[in-house]
Amino acid sequence: MAPERDRAVGFSVRIDLAWMEQAAALVSLGRSSDEVRASLHQIIGDARASKPGKRKDSRTRTVNVISRVWVEPPDEMIGFRDRGVELLSQSGTREHVALHWGMTMATYPFFASVCGSIGRLLKLQDRVTSRDVHRRVAEEYGDRPTVVRATGVALGNCVEWGLLRTDTRRKSYWSDVRREVGQDVATFLVEAALHASGVNNASLDSLLHASALFPFRLPGLTAHDIDQSAGLQAMSLGGAEATVSLAR
Repeated sequence: MAPERDRAVGFSVRIDLAWMEQAAALVSLGRSSDEVRASLHQIIGDARASKPGKRKDSRTRTVNVISRVWVEPPDEMIGFRDRGVELLSQSGTREHVALHWGMTMATYPFFASVCGSIGRLLKLQDRVTSRDVHRRVAEEYGDRPTVVRATGVALGNCVEWGLLRTDTRRKSYWSDVRREVGQDVATFLVEAALHASGVNNASLDSLLHASALFPFRLPGLTAHDIDQSAGLQAMSLGGAEATVSLAR
């Protein structure tokens, strides 16, 4: 099972990418957390009012989840968040989903666990079911009703973010062609994978091929490329594989 401090599910609401974009954009403009939260309450309320047939999660809970990602992340991830905000302004819109994905992975280990389970299964088979994914996630987080529901919500978010496809009855899920990302976004995803792993360091190769990054195709990064990032450092002794750690 996951360590006790990581066993909280947290990420268990449907998140529209437009809401994430709004939050990050307001942060980039220097708006206060109260201003960002008020704006999110407004746009989420408007969106749900226009779709009365949709299940309505608590708006406050949804705002809280988004806020932890882009507005008020854990203290140790503020620099990482700032780099993500900067990259959003510099990158093409097709890469934005990768930045939201990485930031969500880093701040919500549960989301990273679900994505990692999906990625590992898709390496073995063309399609996965929610039962397949839940079985793997339950090995870390326990076989609880909260985990079952949150796993389903995470799968639904992957579909709504355009990174998984599903049939009309959501009986199975499969991946579209992996999205290519540039070097800067790839480095951000590597840092996200390291944050999500809960360990201090990992091999560069394992991070580049992390199962939780299954929707994306990363370019080959070298230790030198990693060292150019403000958030990472790489060490390679002789011909040994590079080891990546968070910059201190």
